[in-house]
Amino acid sequence: MISTMAIARMRRRDLWVFLIFIGFFANSVVVVFYSHIATEHCERIYANGDIGMSVVTSMLSSFAVQDSGTSGIKNKNDDLPVFAICLLTRDDLPILPEWIAYHYHAVNLRHLVVAVDPVSQTDPKPIFDNFRKHLGNNANGKDGLVIEQWSEPDFMPKYFVDGDQGKAPNFVGGKGNPDAQTWEEWYTKKKNFGPRKRRDQTLINSHRYRQTRFLSRCSEHLRDTYGSGSTSSLSSSSSSSSSSSSQKNKTPKTVWMSTLDSDEFMAVNPWTMQSERPTLPKSVLRLEPGSVLRWLVDSTEQRKERKRKHQHQHQHRPSNHGAETSDEEGSDLCLQIPRLLFGAVELSRDTGDTPASDLAHGLVGNKDTGERKPCVPVSLRLLPRPSNKMETLRWKFHAAPDDERNFQQKVVLDLRKIPENDEIWGDHVYTVHRPSRKLCAQESDNNRDGRLLVPGGGSNATEGLVSPVVAFHYIGSEERYFSRPDDFRRNKRKYRDRSNITHARDETGWIDQWLERFVEDVGIETSSALLSPYVVQQT
Repeated sequence: MISTMAIARMRRRDLWVFLIFIGFFANSVVVVFYSHIATEHCERIYANGDIGMSVVTSMLSSFAVQDSGTSGIKNKNDDLPVFAICLLTRDDLPILPEWIAYHYHAVNLRHLVVAVDPVSQTDPKPIFDNFRKHLGNNANGKDGLVIEQWSEPDFMPKYFVDGDQGKAPNFVGGKGNPDAQTWEEWYTKKKNFGPRKRRDQTLINSHRYRQTRFLSRCSEHLRDTYGSGSTSSLSSSSSSSSSSSSQKNKTPKTVWMSTLDSDEFMAVNPWTMQSERPTLPKSVLRLEPGSVLRWLVDSTEQRKERKRKHQHQHQHRPSNHGAETSDEEGSDLCLQIPRLLFGAVELSRDTGDTPASDLAHGLVGNKDTGERKPCVPVSLRLLPRPSNKMETLRWKFHAAPDDERNFQQKVVLDLRKIPENDEIWGDHVYTVHRPSRKLCAQESDNNRDGRLLVPGGGSNATEGLVSPVVAFHYIGSEERYFSRPDDFRRNKRKYRDRSNITHARDETGWIDQWLERFVEDVGIETSSALLSPYVVQQT
């Protein structure tokens, strides 16, 4: 029999084994914890760089980024509409990662439907896959970014896909009524319309039909995807490129869709920062996640309230507009977004000391000296703007608000509230700039020439007509502008005319914040993985 003393010795031995195990586990935790702190410390050392400036990320923000992925934490932007963009793209690889990352951060972009032009010589799928990996559902604990890639069979009529483009509506010669006759019916009656001109004009007509048809089918798809209890299934050709082939929604959601292009970035109207208006919310001024969308939503609600008060005060007067819309304002379901063109003039080309206004944050690859490898491969540092590879952080000179080179406005549509009989749900939308003639305001003295940008900018302009947001439109460098092969719509004369803009430079510094805020939100590793094409290597 085992003695009582032996049992006691065994218990003491087991206790010592248990204590040793606990000690080893605690030591491992401490090592991992301090390793993380050391990495953060190393990252800040490299972020300070030769310029002597510190990166905005800190250990606290890093832990906050990690905590944001914890299950059960409510996203502070959960009450916002689902923001979506229907994008038709062609050989835009140099600008797409910046464009997606910016809108994910600034306007809470959560659904992107992309149609690739059939003449495009590059495939953006690897870029989309990278964003799905890092920002898609279950990637970061937040509402994931859904990206769908469509091809022509997913949205164009069969006759068009089969090459019979003459049956398309007549956008080139239709004079605002493209459905009156087909493209072929129109051009066959034209004199002096030789083979070359017919070829070029057919390309233009087909492009316009592709644009308007895509916006209609994409809007319909988004409306149905977020409708009450609806299931949206993609065709096999597009589902293989999308993050999910179907999406079931138990509760309907509001979905706002924008018609922005890949060189247009939705931003806060800079004139609202300069005018004698109430101070913008701190989150908007700091360009925090989703703040541009929240500013647009809140401003739209304020506009509606002003309209209700105005109607109440004048309800005894006969109304000139019995419908929900007016030619001047349009509908609250179709928000006008004016554009502001940025040229390609550098702020400074001096090789000496760089002024602070000529600096902006960029991603810098930390140099491997050979003696030791950098503990973080990429960090955030201040760079001279000419060295920055991002459009939003490089170009600062913009056109005057009444410059005709800004061209027509873009819109944001509140899709689920648009009536079933609206032309948006037909064969195609009216135009990219005015998808619905009933809901979207036509160009007039009250919304052209900067009236939507500058408070009090027109003789009949009112505060309610000024847009809270604007689409910053970047012409880009000559290299990027002509990187799209065989685009006969682009030429050197057009580029000179639209790039040589020096009316004023954006002194607010507002958009310069987006990259550092994005890094705060998703972390430096995710940021550098998504924005690797813009990393500047140390020399």
